[in-house]
Amino acid sequence: MLVIALVLIAGPALGARDDVMFKRAMTLAQKKKLKSARKIMMDLTRRNPRNGLYWFNLGNIFYLLADWPRAEDAYYNVILVKSPLAPAAELYLAKTLMEKGDVKQAMSYLGNLEQQPLPPGLRKDLETERDEFLERVRKMAVARYRARRNDETLDLLQTVNRQYPRADHYVLIGMVWLRLAMPNRARQAFRIARDISRETDTLDEAEQFLTQIREGTWDADRVFFPYVDLAAGYNSNIFSEAE
Repeated sequence: MLVIALVLIAGPALGARDDVMFKRAMTLAQKKKLKSARKIMMDLTRRNPRNGLYWFNLGNIFYLLADWPRAEDAYYNVILVKSPLAPAAELYLAKTLMEKGDVKQAMSYLGNLEQQPLPPGLRKDLETERDEFLERVRKMAVARYRARRNDETLDLLQTVNRQYPRADHYVLIGMVWLRLAMPNRARQAFRIARDISRETDTLDEAEQFLTQIREGTWDADRVFFPYVDLAAGYNSNIFSEAE
């Protein structure tokens, strides 16, 4: 997980009073007194609207308070003022958008960052965040699939796969098409999953479904559930609705 850090770095020259207030806010935040820290940082950004350091740390505080809309606004202001912290703000903005459920916008910021030259540390954080983003997408898709929200499942996975194709996503897409009694589309998804898979379990699943389609043994009335343990992750067991 990307750690939301409260940073104190060299930035625009701070007035003596503002410097004292900023350090006070950081001390309060580190002591988990986030609401008190928030009050100080909001006052500092009102008086210094072009200070990216202040906006960035205000965004971090809002994030820690799970105030996603205001965290989003604060990080966006870091970008708006063209602060040196803008790339980090974009990464944290993507994470905030994902918390809000805005998958497409979060993916857009991640994709934009991937095209930029980044310091090694931030590049590593980006890779970590991308992996966590894709794992969260998978869990969201499985939840929608289980709820029989087929169109939403397809829309989510097909949108994400255009930028980040994953074999397990294609397996789930194929399962939706089978449920909808569209074996030709399912076959196409399972073939893609088979061709790009790096995991033996996912490869085996794709092959098993392709065999069912080839032999005509698949059943649209049977609901396949990928087993998901939110703590341990995904394994390849398939359960029917009756089980």
